[in-house]
Amino acid sequence: SYSIRSPDLSGASSFPAVSSATMSTCETFVGGIMTLGVKASVLPPSDVFAILIDGVQEIQMIDVNEWREVTVDLPAGRHVIDF
Repeated sequence: SYSIRSPDLSGASSFPAVSSATMSTCETFVGGIMTLGVKASVLPPSDVFAILIDGVQEIQMIDVNEWREVTVDLPAGRHVIDF
């Protein structure tokens, strides 16, 4: 298990202030379900938590102040997952 946490952007003087992380799988990845615990206390229009797989947005969450389990099906092969 791994943990990703955004930095404190409250003092950001210019927008957009962006925080992101990228994970990738290799060509021998057999596929499976990625399960995440998400607490995305972000509010639009400036803040959004999104998961993109190979550049396609799969999940978008806003104003989630309690932990929520999210699952994403990852097919076999090479993929780039952006948070």
